[in-house]
Amino acid sequence: MMQQVILTGFVLMSLVVVGPVSAQNTELVSQPTPPGETSASGQTTIDEKSVPTPLDSQSVAARLEALTAALRAQKNETDALKQKAVVQDRELEKLSNELSVMSEEHEQISLSQLEAEALDTVKRFSVYGFMDVQFTAAFPQQKNGSPDWSSPIFIETQRRSTFHQAGVNLYFKSELTSTLETLVETQFTYQPNGDISSYPKVVHSNGGGTIEAGEWVRTSTSVRKPYSGDLRLGGVWIERAQIDWKPRDWLNIRMGRFLSPFGIWHEDHGSPVRLTTHEPFIISNNYLPNAQTGIMVLGKIFAGNNADFDYAVTLSNGRGPADEYVDLDSNKALGLRARVNITLRDFSVSAGAYGYMGQYTDNRNALHVYTNATNSGFDPTVEQPTQWIETVTSKYDEKILATDLQINFKGIQLFGEYVRGQKKYIVPTEIFAVTPLFVGASPDVDAIEPNQISQAWYGVAAYQLPFTKALKDIKITPFVGFDHLEPSDVYSYDSVSLFLGGINVKPSPYVTIKTGAYCIIPKDKTVLGDNTWFWDSQIAVSF
Repeated sequence: MMQQVILTGFVLMSLVVVGPVSAQNTELVSQPTPPGETSASGQTTIDEKSVPTPLDSQSVAARLEALTAALRAQKNETDALKQKAVVQDRELEKLSNELSVMSEEHEQISLSQLEAEALDTVKRFSVYGFMDVQFTAAFPQQKNGSPDWSSPIFIETQRRSTFHQAGVNLYFKSELTSTLETLVETQFTYQPNGDISSYPKVVHSNGGGTIEAGEWVRTSTSVRKPYSGDLRLGGVWIERAQIDWKPRDWLNIRMGRFLSPFGIWHEDHGSPVRLTTHEPFIISNNYLPNAQTGIMVLGKIFAGNNADFDYAVTLSNGRGPADEYVDLDSNKALGLRARVNITLRDFSVSAGAYGYMGQYTDNRNALHVYTNATNSGFDPTVEQPTQWIETVTSKYDEKILATDLQINFKGIQLFGEYVRGQKKYIVPTEIFAVTPLFVGASPDVDAIEPNQISQAWYGVAAYQLPFTKALKDIKITPFVGFDHLEPSDVYSYDSVSLFLGGINVKPSPYVTIKTGAYCIIPKDKTVLGDNTWFWDSQIAVSF
């Protein structure tokens, strides 16, 4: 604006100066005096071409407008440059901030890498485990006003009230590489001290006399300490020792001693995660081998965000008296596992099955030496006078199918398993001489195990009470369930059912407290007696 005012003043001043000159020039031009000569008034004549043309008001306005437009254009250009400079300053500031952030992130990444490298050894190797303490009390039926402790139920269960501790389970895990790891699970146990490996069986004949077989054998591991006192040696049970190579989610190759991939209870077998204190008959009666030594190929295949499928194929030594480290026959056991898992918001369902085929073999060996008549040398009539002879004492083929189902919905848990097995004897096992009595045969017949079918199943229903937040993350879950056992379709005397109920409390993720009662109901009360109640309480911790 100031520039326009100055320019306007300059133009007006020019008009003031030019105005008189133009009038004088007009007067001079009117007299015919030759150019370059002195007129009568004594003035020198001026050439018309050298005299400026007088400006009218329109010319002044046009020039003023042109100058104003030029000034406006220059101002716009200056403003545009200033605006561009402001934008550039902002961009420079933004780039500076980004550079600062990137520098901080780089420092954090470098620090994280250093920390990761420093803690790499700790992360690659870890030790953890669990333990529990339990109290059990039995309440048998009354007989003549006092508890009847004579029921054969107590052959497999504790007769008196007692505190019980199975042992301490420890896990050793090492991540050797991003795809290779090892896992060893052991249990430090008080056994075999106190283990009853044999007991006498006495048959009383109404006609007089008895038939007795077996003897009472309670294992003792008591030893004298070097200087004072005695101690009882315990044992270490290697439950599994496996090597895993898993390059993909759908491919994992596992070798060594591994848990058989069946069911629900068996996979999560730690007492802190088990819902009840009672172990299902499927597990306690070894319907399937709890662990196998061999190779397993397994993996998980995802089908979208809500479903997945996992599988396992096992090839192992199968069952045997020492199948952990040796196979007494050349037949390998084969197993196949498949399971589908579906999750839809608060609802989830899982259904699976495992099929197993194998052969059990037990034998004994003896060194046979053939000599001549005077025992002064080998018998020349025998091609190989020293022979290591194997005698098979027991052999059978078995086929087993196990299925499982689990449903969860808003705190409600429903799960169960069913197992059916078939045994076909090749070399039958000798059994107690009076066992045939249970099927109406005489004890004089050959007492050997018959071909048979066994089955067992259980089901549990539980509900986690919706008070977790109010109780500061304490989880309370009451439960009820049933369990059924049929060891043989030939003998039914040892078939039993069981009903249970109780409550599970988790005051923290690492502590579980359980208490409940269960009742064992024999199918044949003539042999096993009447119903028997038990009460269990347990505290289990993981570390």
